[in-house]
Amino acid sequence: VLYINFEIDRASCLHRIDDIFRALNIRAEHRGDLVTWNLRGNAEPLDRLVPKLIRRVKGKGFAAIVVDPIYKVITGDENNASEMGAFCNQFDRICSETGCSVIYCHHHSKGAQGAKRAMDRASGSGVFARDPDAQLDMIQLELTPEQQLRLQDGNATAWRMESSLREFANFRPVNFWFEHPLHRVDKSGELAKASAEGSPGGKAAGPGGKGPAGRRERLDAAFSACDLDGSGKVSITELAEFLQVSRDTVKKYIAENPDGYRCAQRMAVRREGG
Repeated sequence: VLYINFEIDRASCLHRIDDIFRALNIRAEHRGDLVTWNLRGNAEPLDRLVPKLIRRVKGKGFAAIVVDPIYKVITGDENNASEMGAFCNQFDRICSETGCSVIYCHHHSKGAQGAKRAMDRASGSGVFARDPDAQLDMIQLELTPEQQLRLQDGNATAWRMESSLREFANFRPVNFWFEHPLHRVDKSGELAKASAEGSPGGKAAGPGGKGPAGRRERLDAAFSACDLDGSGKVSITELAEFLQVSRDTVKKYIAENPDGYRCAQRMAVRREGG
């Protein structure tokens, strides 16, 4: 694997990799499997970097190339679909000319992300949701005061990984702890019911908490996140999956808010002005 680092200085990058190798007890003989190309301070637009990258890896036995992060090499307006389509075509060129998989790291847009579907959290154009064959999204989870007290490492944070896969069924979300320098999968199930930061079920759900006001806010946020085409209609099943509740519970939320919503067959419909 060739890891192209644009974000942190060379010494910090190598130190971080050494920390991870030691923590995972990986023998030094495997270090050659990971080649780093440290370009902080020497980054250039991707269309100019690609020819150099192809020459560097072609015929050298690499299986994958990691570009971390892409904001350092992006060309064009991040919010312009046609320009981002042309930008992403550069990744296709790398794949076709080297035979490698390309993995790139991108950031979320600003603000709370928990009310969005995982594939829609990427900053900029929707191209970033449609172009990759596999998208893995990581979002931080909100911890209860009790969970924070039980942490052995007071600096540990909790995360959830979700997928959007073109060729395969999506996997169940994976919850894990980050305890420097490693990510540790939560096998206890303690994080299964934790809410993503900014999600309708999290602390940011607003006033009312579990009361009518809180339920209305969660329904509003879920509907807005799922109504991607602006039709004012979302399937009850999709809302249930988003809110992580049953379909019957979604119907109760709707019945509780007749001024804003109504049920029509298997759909939730937002009333005009609701």
